[in-house]
Amino acid sequence: MKDDYQILGRTYFPNVDMCLFDNCVKCQIEEDIEQEFKQALIGIKMLPNSSKFGVYLAYKYYLTLFKKIKNKSSKEIMNNRVRVANSEKAFVAFKSYLRYKTTCL
Repeated sequence: MKDDYQILGRTYFPNVDMCLFDNCVKCQIEEDIEQEFKQALIGIKMLPNSSKFGVYLAYKYYLTLFKKIKNKSSKEIMNNRVRVANSEKAFVAFKSYLRYKTTCL
């Protein structure tokens, strides 16, 4: 987020002053994101089967990334890139496919 904000001028949270980004602000953002993930899953379940798996896979990938971000402090997020390792991405894809095939969400 540091490079995006300081070098590229990007902000992902328009109502947040990134100069004041701390753990309290981070927690507030995380609460909003958790609600959005809950709503997203409801929407994914309503998609046609031809689109459902791809969107569900993206959802699961970003949920995995979000969980990693939640375990970091605001300072860590601003100074270090948070990513999902390729091996973990493969595992997420495998688990997502199994869930999709066995439950059709």
